[in-house]
Amino acid sequence: MNFMQLPNEAWSDFFDDITNSMHGRLVELDVIGVDLGALVEAEWLSLIGMTYEPVEDTLYVYVDSPEGSVDHAIEHPRRIYVELDASGMNQLVVFDSAEHGQFMRLRPPLVLPDRTSSLQDGA
Repeated sequence: MNFMQLPNEAWSDFFDDITNSMHGRLVELDVIGVDLGALVEAEWLSLIGMTYEPVEDTLYVYVDSPEGSVDHAIEHPRRIYVELDASGMNQLVVFDSAEHGQFMRLRPPLVLPDRTSSLQDGA
């Protein structure tokens, strides 16, 4: 895995630029901290988008669940690392001011074969 640290001044533009290409990918989000233990915040839910709001100093992750959309706010991020490849972002690791690690893994959505042509052929 090749992670790169995003410079703070690039956070807003990076998430604005990459969020469209990540829309619909499945995301698992875990929060880990000495005082928290390991918490699963989202387990393979569809990603709607991500944005960093500098005035609020908060990174927002929006996912869609069967119960509706879920917003996960990471307040006061201090370090953000990303793993990128040709398909886009695979992982995101954020450390906040409390040194909680927030680990987000992404995978492409499950693509099922197109069965409409076989139904039209009478199969």
